[in-house]
Amino acid sequence: IDKYKNIIECKKTDARVDKESSWGKFCEEFNSTSTYCVRTIPQLKLFWKNSKLRAKRNSSLVRRQRVQTGGGPPTEPDEFAEKIEALIPSQIKPLQNPYDDDATLDL
Repeated sequence: IDKYKNIIECKKTDARVDKESSWGKFCEEFNSTSTYCVRTIPQLKLFWKNSKLRAKRNSSLVRRQRVQTGGGPPTEPDEFAEKIEALIPSQIKPLQNPYDDDATLDL
């Protein structure tokens, strides 16, 4: 999906035609490499949506555990979620606010 991420994740409303054609191309490429079964466009869209949700949840969990007190071992990283996060960092990482109470101070 890395090849089509700029079109698929585009928020412009006039990109609908490009998105549908990109999903079609991605579906063809995916099914040409798959030896197990053939996936449809709605199935791939649902998988992408669920993958993004999983990555967002994982990122949120890691952030919460980082500020949590009590110590303990850190959670194991979810490699798949990290790959998704690398594809769409603007949707997962929170916006930086220098006036936030947990911002770092540069003295």
